[in-house]
Amino acid sequence: MRFPNKAGDHDDTDAILRLELKAAGIQTIQENAGHDETSFSFLRKASGEVKNSVRGVLHGWVFERAWYYWSARGPGIDFEHAMGIWRDYGDEVRVSGDCACRSPHFWYKGLAAGFYHVDSPEGLLVLANAIRQQVAEAKAKYGDPKEK
Repeated sequence: MRFPNKAGDHDDTDAILRLELKAAGIQTIQENAGHDETSFSFLRKASGEVKNSVRGVLHGWVFERAWYYWSARGPGIDFEHAMGIWRDYGDEVRVSGDCACRSPHFWYKGLAAGFYHVDSPEGLLVLANAIRQQVAEAKAKYGDPKEK
């Protein structure tokens, strides 16, 4: 199942986008900052083809909704994890937003992949879980960065 096309200005868009993020366990910036969901309405004016005030955040990643996909930018998924995502979900978790669905190796040459277009709820959950897994692995290996 793919995300629906939400291009344009529709009354229900913010509510639908919040549900899409919630299903993947991704907080909105309002939730993350401890604000009311109706705050940050200025984002609606700055949004592109999908008029909305919803942005997702997860461990330094930002998720913004486009036509029929989520655009995700962040510090990167390490090469091995990124290749695993691409092998299993490369046609719906598209590295660098590439419609040809080329690999992280093509785009990042072995470095961390930090930009995706995600076309499906399952793909969004897979990407979010990969981000959470990498953060948990780093914390287990190196400790909590807030402690130092």
